[in-house]
Amino acid sequence: MFIGGFSALAGSFCWAACSTLFAASVRRLGVYSLNLVRLWLALLFLGATFLIFEGSLLPFGVPPLDWFYLALSAVVGLVIGDLFYFGALNSVGPRITLLLFSLAPPVAAAGEWLVFGHGLGPAALFGMVVTLFGVAVVISERNNNSDKTPFSLSKVGICLGVGAALCQGAGLVLSKMGLDHTDGLGGTYIRMLTAAPLFTVAFLARGGTIKGLIGEKKGLGLAACGAFFGPFLGVTFSLVAVKHTHAGIAMTILSTTPITVLPFSVLVYKERLSTRSVAGACLTVAGVALLFV
Repeated sequence: MFIGGFSALAGSFCWAACSTLFAASVRRLGVYSLNLVRLWLALLFLGATFLIFEGSLLPFGVPPLDWFYLALSAVVGLVIGDLFYFGALNSVGPRITLLLFSLAPPVAAAGEWLVFGHGLGPAALFGMVVTLFGVAVVISERNNNSDKTPFSLSKVGICLGVGAALCQGAGLVLSKMGLDHTDGLGGTYIRMLTAAPLFTVAFLARGGTIKGLIGEKKGLGLAACGAFFGPFLGVTFSLVAVKHTHAGIAMTILSTTPITVLPFSVLVYKERLSTRSVAGACLTVAGVALLFV
């Protein structure tokens, strides 16, 4: 339980840094190109790490059924969900996107209840209501940012953020179903082995090309840093947390990113944080924490 909790906390800090880096990179590379780049970079990082610690390039010994669940979680979370995620970053920025990600714990908890039969008590149900209220408080506020920030609240961006949260919660439950015979590193590696080739086929099928990416050195550099902190460290910490504790508890701690990302939003994007927006973020995290109780 302690291993799971500390892993989730480390993942929270990684995702706060990752979201800030990706928000800057997506404006240079675009949503689809960034997703392609970060998947292959993350796969490269994971492949090297797996070779060093496991002595092989492939996670042998994992049953086919576990592969299926992890592959399915990759499609839901790393392909579909992250396209929504990058779209939200480009529209509403990392602060609001991560706040909307706080809706993932109720999805994960409900999914775990349906699949594993882990009951949801009154505190968990009340926490879901508080979480939704906290998110509503922030997104219903008028745009209070200065002209320096490139982001603004929009209905499209909010819908993309909600869609990303739904896919994230569902993907985490599917990942838990496939972690019976492997650890967090192996599970993450299998997910990336599935997501990178599949998304490459989809990217090429829609007419995407890598020629235009060569000259975007700054965008690629930001994407590389984001891939290291997010799809590599962040996802690995997330799966380690899920393996050692309940999916809802893991998502509770991971969802403290609406708080940890606030300094990044102020320092990097010059966002003006109103008392209402900070209170809404804190209320959201508090509501998610009730799931832990």
